[in-house]
Amino acid sequence: MTALHKAAQRGHADVLKAVLTTLQSWDRLKILFAKDYMKRTPLHEAVFSDQTESVKAILDSLRADEQLQLLKEQEWYGKTPVEMASGEMLDVLAEYENGANEG
Repeated sequence: MTALHKAAQRGHADVLKAVLTTLQSWDRLKILFAKDYMKRTPLHEAVFSDQTESVKAILDSLRADEQLQLLKEQEWYGKTPVEMASGEMLDVLAEYENGANEG
């Protein structure tokens, strides 16, 4: 688990924004697609922990095509972040899936 996983999991959206805005595109993608021992990305952790602002910080740092790619990543049990979501989080993720919130 990376520091970005922890920040996403704990709802430190301000930390995520600060880190993600300082990285070059390649490095940002590398760190956002990094997987922990459960094959979860930082986005999976944010969704699983119901950290809406962390989810937005992560997805807003990406282009629309990158957002869609990250939303399709599967964790150990084959679940995407969308499949892990419930309640309000589903609505938030649906906006990104439909291209309403392009980074």
